[in-house]
Amino acid sequence: MRISSACPSVARTACRTTTRHDRAGRQSKHRRPPGRHRNLITALVVVSVLVVLGGGLVYAGSLVNTLIHGADYDGGGTGQVTIQIAQGQTLRQVGDTLVAKGVVKSTRAFTNAAEADTRSTSLQPGTYQLKSHMSAALALALLLDPSSRVQLTFTVTPGMTAKQAFASVAKTTRITVDQLTAAANNASAIGLPDWAKGKVEGFLYPDTYTLQPKDDATAALKMMITQSLKKMNGNGFITKAQAMGKNPYDALIVASLVVGEGIPSDYGKIARVFYNRLNPAAGTNGLLQSDATTIYSREIRGVPRNAELTTAELKDANDPYSTYAHKGLPPTPIGNPDLDALNAAVNPTPGTWIFFVKIDKDKAGHSGFATTNAEHERNKQLARQNGVL
Repeated sequence: MRISSACPSVARTACRTTTRHDRAGRQSKHRRPPGRHRNLITALVVVSVLVVLGGGLVYAGSLVNTLIHGADYDGGGTGQVTIQIAQGQTLRQVGDTLVAKGVVKSTRAFTNAAEADTRSTSLQPGTYQLKSHMSAALALALLLDPSSRVQLTFTVTPGMTAKQAFASVAKTTRITVDQLTAAANNASAIGLPDWAKGKVEGFLYPDTYTLQPKDDATAALKMMITQSLKKMNGNGFITKAQAMGKNPYDALIVASLVVGEGIPSDYGKIARVFYNRLNPAAGTNGLLQSDATTIYSREIRGVPRNAELTTAELKDANDPYSTYAHKGLPPTPIGNPDLDALNAAVNPTPGTWIFFVKIDKDKAGHSGFATTNAEHERNKQLARQNGVL
């Protein structure tokens, strides 16, 4: 038997329609219409895309900001980091140093901070104490703060003795006087020339020096001696001394006498006085009669320099530095001459003077020069009237 259709042929179309309606009605009781379902999915997809795009935009913005401004740390950092800034370094080079030491995160961040601060043009070479992982702006602020600079500089002034120079080094660095004294005995290590007779006196050139944290007493002495020899070579000191018939060490002693006794405007004349007094024809018996040599002797013997000199002390034959008792030059320089004194020693002013004395209290000062004892006595009287003697 064939199973007949549920609807007669005449009414089949209507039957099919009725059936779809019944099915639709039955289906509507169990699930949402397809259109609403698709709308929900679309909304979720859009939201997801927007979230992804938003995150990407935030990341992209952060990346652009880093590229423009440079990666940077937050805050003031931790610990301690020693930084050395050399003479002539650019801001970029300083930034590279800071990055290498772990102080700032990027060179760009530091250079941007420096370019935004006009004070960065006054950044000085030297050694500084900073911190690890600092913001670039705070790192720059510390570099511009004098209190962050590790003070390893010292100054030697014209005429200062080796003992005084050692005290100057010890005052502003971690190097002690004892360490300097010990190092001074190793002539080759500190760079003394053969003609120095193993003595540092006269070779500690007057200047301001900056040491590195690792530098020791040997390095400090070598720095001063190197500068002294550089000045001597630069002005032809050694060759000029030899052209005068003098060995360079004797010329250096004269330069130390000049700076120890006189004022810069008179250096050339004072040098001439000492050379004239060494000449047997001058009638001085080869005696320099310099008070400064006895004052120097006091210092190396531990006697106060400012005590009043007596005639007995000046003429003490037991003192090798007495130029009243002993002919010729003292055994060593009596201080450390500057370039002006070095020049005067090998370029003395022409003249026949054998005496000089400071005659006024003017800051620059003036000296009276004489070729006879009578002239010298008149200059001394003038000095007394002016309150100098």
